Amino acid sequence: MAASKALITIEGKKGEATLSSDGVLRWPGGALDILNEALGFSTGATSITINSLPLAPGGCFRGPKRRVKSTILEFDEQKSHDDWGTTLEGIFASAGRPKRLIVIVNPKSGRGKAPEIYNQDVEPLLKAAGVQYTTTFTTHWNHAKEIAQEAERRSCDGIVCVSGDGSAVEVMNGLLDRADWQEAIQIPIGLVPAGSGNGLAKSFLTLAGEPYDPAGAVLAIILGQKKKLDVFTLSQGVKDYHGLLCVTWGFVSDVDIESEAFKWMGAARFTVQTVKRIIGLRQYHGTFHYLPADDMSLPSPSGRNMKESLLGGASTFDHGESGADVGAWRREEGPFTLIWANNTKWAATDMQIAPKAELSDGFLDVVIVNEIGRLKLLDLFLAIESGKHVDKGLKLGPGVFKYLKVKAFRFEPGGRKSDGKGGLLCVDGEVVARGPGAVGEASNDVMQYGPVVECQIRQALATVFCGDKH
Repeated sequence: MAASKALITIEGKKGEATLSSDGVLRWPGGALDILNEALGFSTGATSITINSLPLAPGGCFRGPKRRVKSTILEFDEQKSHDDWGTTLEGIFASAGRPKRLIVIVNPKSGRGKAPEIYNQDVEPLLKAAGVQYTTTFTTHWNHAKEIAQEAERRSCDGIVCVSGDGSAVEVMNGLLDRADWQEAIQIPIGLVPAGSGNGLAKSFLTLAGEPYDPAGAVLAIILGQKKKLDVFTLSQGVKDYHGLLCVTWGFVSDVDIESEAFKWMGAARFTVQTVKRIIGLRQYHGTFHYLPADDMSLPSPSGRNMKESLLGGASTFDHGESGADVGAWRREEGPFTLIWANNTKWAATDMQIAPKAELSDGFLDVVIVNEIGRLKLLDLFLAIESGKHVDKGLKLGPGVFKYLKVKAFRFEPGGRKSDGKGGLLCVDGEVVARGPGAVGEASNDVMQYGPVVECQIRQALATVFCGDKH
């Protein structure tokens, strides 16, 4: 289909403009990529208004940011006006954009700023794009999971979370807990950053070349841009817990969970607690078995396949004592300062903990720090935002620092080297097991601290809204 041409007045200047079938509008002195920037359009008697979200350049004290822009096209001829309206309708109709969304807002995320972000940055853009949506403000723990469990697949083109990472993880667990999980897990999950950590949103936006800003996340959702994401499952006996971001133990979990007492500080709570824990540095005993990414064998089966493992019950690992020591399995012994297994590059907006991680490569990137001095640990954490902590750590030697890509792991967490107290084992910032003496109440944890936990990765199981880099 040839490009449409017409004499049009845009921004007060008359000239010939062209509209190609692939959605690029050009006029003297300007252009608009409709498929990748436009929210929607409306028609007047002799005009067409296109609302878009282009990337505005930054200044001396601020970076680039997407801002709403209205481009008004004034036509001299009625036929050109009508033809262009029809062409635009065809472009938008064939773009595969979501028409119906479920929006979940966690009002407690980001020191209570999530509702403000929704009102200012999310709802106006959805309205401008003509998207139908229903919005729910969560009122209790696992509310987002309940919404996902009840979502009607045929009338839902995506579930959008305006929150931190936790709500997206709840949604994913809700989809996997359904009887029709194989169809339900195909529902795309969108994440608009509104929490304290936001490692998932940071990873998605960085991959798309977008500034860390709610508008870029909403644009990817409106455009229907999607990518696949690995899902990992932590198992202990018949208990499973699915995650999207990371598994942490030791220093990182201590900082994350113990800093919850300072939630009023926002993201600064992590910095304060990091300094506190470096001063009172802890090491833990434990044993970590892993299957390296470069080994093509699979974990030993125990009568169930990965589909069954994802839905609960015994793991796919051999539960014999030698099960984790045969073949290509490797073993690491403590004392450990931390173990940090990551599914994405960023664990938080300022922590590029796994610079080699990919969204759907089928592996977890694991950082292991054994016994280390306070100043050296501080030096590593100061380099995490840039990802240079990996090079710094590797220079310390394999007895101190390791960066691994793994297909699966087994882990036996132990007590502190100093006093034997237990630690905190977390998935995506939620405690799944805590040892004796650790902060919090263990009775509600889904797993026990001490017995073996096992982790496997299901490659490209989930679908997420994530923009394309241009």
